[in-house]
This record gives sequence, C-alpha cells and structure tokens, in this order.
Amino acid sequence: RRILTVQMNEGILYRKLGIYSKAIEIFANLSINKDQIMDPMIKTALCDNFAWCLFMQGKDEQALDYAIRSRSLKSSFPDIYIVLVFSSYRLKQFDRCRQFAQEFIEKDLKDGRARFIQLFMRLALKVLDQESDVCNLQSQIISLLPIYKAVELEIPFYSLLIDHYRQHNDLEQVVSLQEKLIHYLKFNFSSH
Repeated sequence: RRILTVQMNEGILYRKLGIYSKAIEIFANLSINKDQIMDPMIKTALCDNFAWCLFMQGKDEQALDYAIRSRSLKSSFPDIYIVLVFSSYRLKQFDRCRQFAQEFIEKDLKDGRARFIQLFMRLALKVLDQESDVCNLQSQIISLLPIYKAVELEIPFYSLLIDHYRQHNDLEQVVSLQEKLIHYLKFNFSSH
C-alpha cells in the first residue's frame, strides 16, 4: 500500500507540474496492477488523476472511460465532471454531455470550487441548447478564473465559447477568445 501511495503521489506531482505524459505513464502502470489495489480511496484517486491527464492530452475516449469509473466509485473530485461533460462534447455525444452537466448541477454542493464548476455546466447546457445569450455566465466564469486556477477550466471554457460564437457567426468574439486561449496555452498552461 505504501509503495502504491508513493507512486500515486509521484504521478499527481507530474500532473500538477503539467507533465501529463509522465503522469499518464505512472498511472498506466498503476492501473495494470489495479487488482492489487484494495484501498477504495487509492482506486478512486487513480481513476480521477488518470482521467484528468488523458483529458488534458485530448484523449477523450480513454478519459471518459476513466471518468465514468471514477464516478461509479463515488469520487468526491468535482473536476471529474468537467472530463465527463467536455470529453462527451468533443466526442459529439451531446445527449451524454447534457446528462452529465445536468447531473452535476442537481448535486447539492456547497464549496466554492464545485459552484464554480456548476457555472461551466450551465454554460455547457446553454451552448448545447444554442441559446444566444451566454454573456452573464461568461462574465461570471472569467471573473472567477484567477481564483480557481487549480481547476484548469480555461481550455474547455474557451473552446466551448469559441464553438458557441462560431455557431452564432460572431467572428469578433471568436478571434478574441482564440487569442485568450492561445495566450493561456503559451504562458499559463504549464504554470499550474
């Protein structure tokens, strides 16, 4: 158990440093031996972290698989729903995306991080419903991004908004948001 914990912590460290390929390697090795892991907390943490790393690498099918496992293990990591929603969105599984977003919104979560993520879920539903006015949610999320940097919401948030404004032919917003996404990827992505 101690060796598994040390390996898990090493993988989490690489994830926090943004070295996702190394973290994925460690989590993949751990998942091969997952039958030896008896501690449910370690199993859940493995699925949470593996899902997030795969998600950040754009490996949505695998990320979704691990996120679903994490959810079935009753994960308390609210960010796993970002993976569930946005991986489903990128895979064009819009009904599933809607289901996961609605499920998270309906949870009675009190902490600020979860409430921040709920704003993103509301935004995802508005984009899926092709509602034209997302400005209020967009402004709320932008104002909270610096406070909740550890959530790493920028990539799904900006990507979702870019798709939204592209659908509504608002090219000025598309260009502005693409610039913000590029700036984030260039200067902030690896500083978490």
